[in-house]
Amino acid sequence: MTESLKVNGITKIYAADVFKRKLVILDDLSIEFPLKKCTGLFGHNGAGKTTLIRLIFGISRPNRGNITIADSDISALNRRKIGYMPEVDKTASTLTPREIITSHCMLFALDDIENRTKNILEKVGLLASWNKKSSSLSKGMGRRLAFAQATVHEPDFLILDEPFSGLDPLGRADMHNWITEQKAKQTTVILCSHELRESYSLCDEFNILNKGKLVYSTLDSGKHFKLPAPLFAITIADVSEEEFQNLQAEANLPNPLLLRHHSDDNHLWAQFDSYESAYQWLRFLTQKDLRVKMFGDDGQDNQQVEMLKFFKLGEQSA
Repeated sequence: MTESLKVNGITKIYAADVFKRKLVILDDLSIEFPLKKCTGLFGHNGAGKTTLIRLIFGISRPNRGNITIADSDISALNRRKIGYMPEVDKTASTLTPREIITSHCMLFALDDIENRTKNILEKVGLLASWNKKSSSLSKGMGRRLAFAQATVHEPDFLILDEPFSGLDPLGRADMHNWITEQKAKQTTVILCSHELRESYSLCDEFNILNKGKLVYSTLDSGKHFKLPAPLFAITIADVSEEEFQNLQAEANLPNPLLLRHHSDDNHLWAQFDSYESAYQWLRFLTQKDLRVKMFGDDGQDNQQVEMLKFFKLGEQSA
């Protein structure tokens, strides 16, 4: 039987206003996150995702229920083994990426701090900016820094809250690859997001929350159905089908499932059956300085439409 982090009948209630009226954030919630896998925690803003994260960390306590990991109380989890990328970047604005990562390494008593800092900042594309104040970084660069801080100590348990927020298409592709690398290391990943398209292909399992309740789970046969396989697409500006085929031969790139040229705006649309194939093309095209208009899940995919049905179900049953 696979070991898991289990949320058992959790209820979390806050005082909503000065009249002490109660606001139920999580409502008798039972949910599971298998260890050494990537599990999505999906839901709209206000669904209860961040509150659940706070409970896992021990920042907040439930009114009822408990959380266990491998059948032991969550308090047994070594918090030094956790990496956390918050939804909002909270790094000190007066510090540089170099200072932030170095301080984090010192806090975790890591060895070879200078090389660790250089390596992680190079990986996330911030080495050239490592002596700039973090307040001068763009939103996308801030997200890269947050991921570096969450993973530099090589955690066993990684919580990512809206990791794709504020990233451009290449940044989103990079983030997808970095999370894939964490999966390959058998890191337990909880991926929290309301962006279903970007996250769906990364998850081994996933759960959907709506108004503090579990309305869909691949781990619950009563709340599970098979979704259609995801497809991925790239739209390239000013490239003909013949030029596309020449580029493919030049770099031995994967074949697309479909290829369509839009003569009215001279754009080429290519569809692939795997993220890896689409990503290979994206990297090659950017190296060639060709303009990519769109990269990501195919806009005609059915996953998001089907999953959103469960959001509506949650509203009806809340």
